[in-house]
Amino acid sequence: VKKMFNKGLLLYISLTLLLIQTSKSVIVPKVMSEWMAANGIRANEKIMIDHQAMKIIALSDIEANEELISLPSNLAFRNTIKQDDPSIEYLKKESQSEKVEAKIPLVLSLLQEQKSKVSKWNGWFASLPSELDSALLYSEEDLSLLKNHDAFARLETHRKALNSTWDTMIKNIVTPTTQISDFLYHYSLVFGRRTIIQETEEVEGVPVLLPAISSARHCSLPNALIKPRMLVEEFVKEKLFEPNTVEFVLLASEKIPSKTEICIQYGFQDNYESFVSQGVIQNIEDLDSLTFIVESPTDESFKKSLEKLKIDKLQFKLTPFSIPFSLIKYLRLKNGANVDEETVFELLNSGKPVSLENDRLSLGELLATIRRVQNIWGPSVEDDLKLLQQQNMTERQKSVVSYRLREKGVLVGVEKIVRQLWDAWLG
Repeated sequence: VKKMFNKGLLLYISLTLLLIQTSKSVIVPKVMSEWMAANGIRANEKIMIDHQAMKIIALSDIEANEELISLPSNLAFRNTIKQDDPSIEYLKKESQSEKVEAKIPLVLSLLQEQKSKVSKWNGWFASLPSELDSALLYSEEDLSLLKNHDAFARLETHRKALNSTWDTMIKNIVTPTTQISDFLYHYSLVFGRRTIIQETEEVEGVPVLLPAISSARHCSLPNALIKPRMLVEEFVKEKLFEPNTVEFVLLASEKIPSKTEICIQYGFQDNYESFVSQGVIQNIEDLDSLTFIVESPTDESFKKSLEKLKIDKLQFKLTPFSIPFSLIKYLRLKNGANVDEETVFELLNSGKPVSLENDRLSLGELLATIRRVQNIWGPSVEDDLKLLQQQNMTERQKSVVSYRLREKGVLVGVEKIVRQLWDAWLG
């Protein structure tokens, strides 16, 4: 009964989040459609690009590998600030690093380019929404619903870091009319929608924004992907962003039914990173995940044991359907497994229990942690589902509650897995 309840609860959460999605009005600025046509950007008639909501919807059934959007590479928006520009030198000096974070020059480029009356991207700039759904832009009142969740402190730290970046670096090299709100908006746009273009395997990727294509939202189970298409017989990487050399093409990676949202993957994002970049999207089929972080050990022998087991990162991705093998190994090691004993080492690497007592302690610790987090996070799953039905909830408040609800859904699934392991090995 417990197992059936857990499975049913996860399904109920998913269906409820799908039903509460409030549709936004579809506005396609005329200036954007004219700009796309004038610049050779092609869009499939089977899709609708909602530039204001920044999403793409299938208007009819789409076949796998069908081309959705093609964008000339010279229209990819990338860092336009030269390495010898005084701004970059200033950033390096203030960041006390030889390498400035890749997002910041791209944000600065956006701020500067939008001031230009003759920018070739003006049609795209005019289509950008006045507000973004990034949690970085939520009000204190909206985020108060996360008070007991670890995401509240993480967001607060992130925002303080951005405020400090503005005060110490950015405001000194932008025009006097540029406000911190402009910086935060463009940072959020870059954080949530940048694509990394890999020129060669040896060279670090270039972060870019792809007009029209970047309207597609992120999900970890994407139904579309971006591929380059060469327009010349002999390609020279130095000419990647020159006219008539390459097109960036958005392709359907699978069959996409009519009325389905088209999404791509902007790198790996767990629930928190996706929430920060675009809020919570209720109508996309996605794989929820949270990152379980443990403190770095101070004991040197324990550190060496971790190295021997090749556990180099103490951050573990949890989903409702999986627990990383490395987390189980970590817990078994922490609860007394001696990696220096050859038999124990082989058992740890094979995934088999070291001993019943060791697994009782390891699985018991994980269960206790799940329960403790569930209690700290406040309202129950049932209370959150009721809260989402209230008519006076704003869209951002719904996004916050949906986010913590999906995190709880992950914990419900992980608890189910742990109990199954407990029953299998210790029952």
